[in-house]
Amino acid sequence: MSRQVSDADLESGRLYPPQKMIPEVSVKIAVDITKWYYKNGKATTYPEPVNKEQFIRSHLYDTEYSSYCPITWEWPAEHKAPRSYDKVNK
Repeated sequence: MSRQVSDADLESGRLYPPQKMIPEVSVKIAVDITKWYYKNGKATTYPEPVNKEQFIRSHLYDTEYSSYCPITWEWPAEHKAPRSYDKVNK
């Protein structure tokens, strides 16, 4: 994680990256751990991914939610106004 702290962070007194960087830092740490597991024969996912960062990103939880609001549309003009009783019973 020390590679993720910039000189500007250190100069401002931070020992850790800013909180908004945590998702990116987490991916970088996961990539390093993944490389270690493959290098030391401890990995259980084969074949070994060529691009480990892309592989990890493809398995991350997506925090973007779909809208749960129903799809709406404009009613046709002839159906917007209420019909009279005479037109309904023809």
